[in-house]
Amino acid sequence: MSNTNYYGAIVPQASASASVQAHAPLMSGLLAYIEQHIGEAELGTESLQQAFGLSRASLYRLFQSRGGVASYIREQRLYAAYRYLQAYPECSLTWLLYEMGFASERQFQRCFQQRFGMPPMHWRRQCRAAPPTHAPRRGHYIPVGRFLRELNQHIHRDDAPVRAGLPPVRPAPLHTDALRHLARPAPMEN
Repeated sequence: MSNTNYYGAIVPQASASASVQAHAPLMSGLLAYIEQHIGEAELGTESLQQAFGLSRASLYRLFQSRGGVASYIREQRLYAAYRYLQAYPECSLTWLLYEMGFASERQFQRCFQQRFGMPPMHWRRQCRAAPPTHAPRRGHYIPVGRFLRELNQHIHRDDAPVRAGLPPVRPAPLHTDALRHLARPAPMEN
């Protein structure tokens, strides 16, 4: 198969599946890096470029099918906040938004509202009203990074609630067994 480029030259066009397969290891690394650094406000195009030695254009091409780099990171942050509020509805929204790497409360509220169709305060109120699925945790809440790592180890991915017209995010639903595991006190370190 061939195509004409901007300058009128005929160039061979690789199949989409071959391109995806060729970049699969790199994409896996990028997605793992994003997951590990999701709570860092600095996480973005520049940090990914530096960590992987990619040009901006290459990075944008890799994330094109996922809606772009910034959009993908924002979706992951929002979904993590959504699940965290579901597990720990008593946590402070201000603490959570900074823990998730959002720059301001206004940005977090606007993005959450657009994504899930309700402000985070209403979602938290719904989660508080639901019967608890785990024992309350004493002291500080579990760090979001640890929460996400443990959650991903125990459960499979499924669809998140989506507002009409938005692409689905592949989230990790909370199950009672996973919540029981997460509610256990962290081992004491000496």
